[in-house]
Amino acid sequence: MKRHIASIAVVASGMLILTGCLQKETDHSLYLSPDGKLAWSILERDVRSDERDLAKRTAEEQEYLDRLAAGLHPPLLAFRQLAGSDTSARLIGPRRPYAVLTESRFDAIDEVVRRILADLRMPGDVTLARHEESLTLSVALYYDFDWELDDGSAVCALLDYAARYRIILTEGRFVEATGFSLEDDSTAAVLRRKAFKPREGERGVTLSLTWRP
Repeated sequence: MKRHIASIAVVASGMLILTGCLQKETDHSLYLSPDGKLAWSILERDVRSDERDLAKRTAEEQEYLDRLAAGLHPPLLAFRQLAGSDTSARLIGPRRPYAVLTESRFDAIDEVVRRILADLRMPGDVTLARHEESLTLSVALYYDFDWELDDGSAVCALLDYAARYRIILTEGRFVEATGFSLEDDSTAAVLRRKAFKPREGERGVTLSLTWRP
């Protein structure tokens, strides 16, 4: 499937990964260590079917639970595809609406982003620059040529327009940010939904975060 690279804004901030008519709220919490290590947690809460028919509603929700029990939960598969460690997905509470927590650890945040772009065939560059007193993560996405998205990749399960993506420092503070809003005394950075939208005449966008331990 060919698309112009400008549609990366849709892919990166507008793809909903849902099963059937399931409704849910999703929060991504990415705990960033000063040295660049990452622990990624995804909380899906209020998971329920909006089907009015009881039998169909029950079947859709049971399919979701069955996939979770079988180790086929989409975010879990995505973390495995990205070579995460200590990866797990578990149901929180037995009653409807359901909640599921999926977690994984990674040795370096820049490697995670690099693997995501490579797996989805998204053109871009990722760097983690180390300075005397700070580190800077930069992600450049290019919009000047056609590309072919592998939208069948398991990693697509990590892309959700309705979700909130929050990077939280385990120590230190963010001192600069592009494409993010800083919160909690600059100890947390929230990805802006408009961060992937290019300005007129520009060939791409750059997201960046600088932090000090």
